[in-house]
Formats: sequence, C-alpha cells, structure tokens
Amino acid sequence: MTCQQAPDLTLSPCRRAAIFMVGALEVLLFGGAVFGWPQLVHLLKMDSVFADLCNDVNTAAGPGINKYEAVPQGEIFNNSRCMALNATPVFLPGHKVGVEQCAPQDEMFALIFTLAVGCYGIPSFLVGFLLHHAGLWPTRISAGAMLCVGFIFLGITTKESPYWLFPAMMLLALGGNQLRMSGLQFADMFPAHKATALTLLASMFSTSASLFLVFQLAERYHIERSIICWCLAGLSTFVLWMTFIMPPHHIPCHDDYDKSGVGEHDELTLSYSYNTGGVAVKEVQELSLLRALVTLSSILLQVWLTANLLAVNIYQLTYNYWITIVSCTTDEAELFSILYSCVNFISVFVDLLEIRSTIFPLAFTTVCTFCMYLLLLFFHPVGVYCSLVFMALTRPCVVAVATAFVRI
Repeated sequence: MTCQQAPDLTLSPCRRAAIFMVGALEVLLFGGAVFGWPQLVHLLKMDSVFADLCNDVNTAAGPGINKYEAVPQGEIFNNSRCMALNATPVFLPGHKVGVEQCAPQDEMFALIFTLAVGCYGIPSFLVGFLLHHAGLWPTRISAGAMLCVGFIFLGITTKESPYWLFPAMMLLALGGNQLRMSGLQFADMFPAHKATALTLLASMFSTSASLFLVFQLAERYHIERSIICWCLAGLSTFVLWMTFIMPPHHIPCHDDYDKSGVGEHDELTLSYSYNTGGVAVKEVQELSLLRALVTLSSILLQVWLTANLLAVNIYQLTYNYWITIVSCTTDEAELFSILYSCVNFISVFVDLLEIRSTIFPLAFTTVCTFCMYLLLLFFHPVGVYCSLVFMALTRPCVVAVATAFVRI
C-alpha cells in the first residue's frame, strides 16, 4: 500500500530552497563516494592493507621461494622512461615485495570494488519501491544510517583487520545510492527548470568521488585515517537530522510544462487529431509506463547506458593498477591518485546546462567514453593526463544525458 501524503501540502519558497540546497550538498558529499576507489585503494596499499597476501609461498617452486619476487619495475613492465630516470620501486615496511607489485592484493581490491559497484547499481529499482511505498523519511534515514556505519567500518579497517573493508564499501555504496535517488525528486520543486535541476542533481554524485582526497591531505599532516572516518561518520548523521525539514512521503509535484511552451500532454499522453464528417476530433490517450519502456528508443538507451557505465567502471577499477605501471615512484603514483580526485571535484561544472538528449550530447559522451577507455592502452603519464580530461567529461555526462532522456 502506498504511503499517503496530504494532497494540499505546500512548501514555502524558503523551505524549498533549503531542501534543495541540503539535498544537493548531501549528494555532492556522499552520493557517489564509493567511486573514489582509485584514491582510497592507493592509501590502503600504503597502510599495508591485505599486504599479507603478498607473502604467499609457491609450494610448487619449493619451500622458502616467494611466489611474487620483488624485481626492478623496469624488468617487469619494460618501462624505458623509468629506467632512463634510474628510478627503483619504493618498498614499504612489512612488505616482502614492492607495494605496487602484488597481484593477489590487487585482485582482492578489485573484488571489493566490484561488489561495491554491484551494491550501488543492482538494488536501484528496489530503492524506487522503497520511496514509493515507505516514503522519503524512511529511505533517507536508512541511507544516513548505512553511511554512518560504513565510515565506522572503514575507520577500523587496518592491516591486522582488513576484512572490515568489505562491509564498509558495500554500506557506503548502498547508502550513497539511496541518498542520490532520494535527492532526484527535489527537482520537482522547480517545475519551470526541472530538467536543469535534475541534471545538476544527477551529476553531483560524480563530484562526491573526490571525498577520499581528504584522507590523503590529512596524511600529510599526520592525521590518522580512523580519525577522518569518525568525523565523516558524524557528518553523515546530518542526513538524519535534515530529513525532518522535508515532507514525510515525497516532494509535492506541480508540473507546469504545458505552460512553458513544451506542449500540452507531452509527457503523459499522446494526442490524435482527425476529421469526421468535416468535424475536427481530438482524442487523448494516456501513455503507460510499460508502453514507454518497451519502445525502441528506450531499449537502445539502456544498451547505450550499460555500455558506457561498464567502460567507466572498468576504467575506475583498473586506474590504480594502471598508474602503478606508469609511475616510476610511489610519489608519482600518489600524484596521479590526487589528480583523479581533483578531476572528479570539478566534473560537476561540465553539464550544468539543460540537456535535452539530442544526438549531439549522446554522440559526444560516447566519443569521450571511447577515448577515455582507449587511453588505458598507453603506459605513459601523458596518457593518464589525457584520460583524466575525458573522464571529467564522461562520468557526469553519462548519467545526466540518460536522466534527461528518461525525463523527456
């Protein structure tokens, strides 16, 4: 049974502005924090999380023979640039091999990120049912609780207890997705500029991927990662308190598109006009959700969105391993990691203008995604820098273009 809300509920302009600003800020901070994984995994490696996996012994090779021997980086990857600089890999205390040359450790981190992305994307349709039947308050409260617990688990993740990282990332993914989807309806408060507000909210989550940059900045001032996590856990509780300034069920929607020049009945109905005996007759037929979803354009959009999001996620998954190969030192890898977060921070400014899903933004986003993915084949700093430029364009545009298309 659907949660009911008073049909005559109205919100003052100040309250509407406050709700939108709160929702935008929450999505900006936490909506897609899990996608800052390349930044976080670099710090986790420096903290020797899952470093014990690098000490496995290959019994087939004989006792006492390390399966993952430490050898100069140039010999592994034939990195002529590093050999010309006479650079050697940096080893961390507690490692028998270089921090950047441990395949089992990389595989474990890849597994965690894959599970987190699955938790972010797969349950999305369930969040829609939760919003529809339970309402805005329960959805936001559960999102805030999961974010808080997720940051606590991330804070207690150490070299000695690394497996807290699994529930930490999954809770951050689930909570961030619920918060993002709850915030999308805030665009209903501005009917005349709904598509623009929706595009802005949809792209905000791209910037939240830069959240983990705070860990690296704190490390420069010798602030423990756990302390930052406790602070973020406390900050995420504001999601709970800010919930009570919002309507319990949903944001009242007063769509005035028929007054703004878009055309009457464009979104919910189809109109047919014909002549009968010299008399003009106009029939209006409702366009059902199911009929809209099974159209060729809708199906092609899902294929396009799946392909582009898959490319973006694979890029994020392999970014840390890629910069490990490209970098001659851990300092250079740290620079690439910081740049990833900085690019995410500015990506929100890419698509502030209203997008109407014409062929141009679809084609532009596709080309940017292809170039970003193609550059993974170039093991040189120039390739990294160029790929980050395309990533700044791709990540927000993929979601914004698709959201605008569904809106239309």
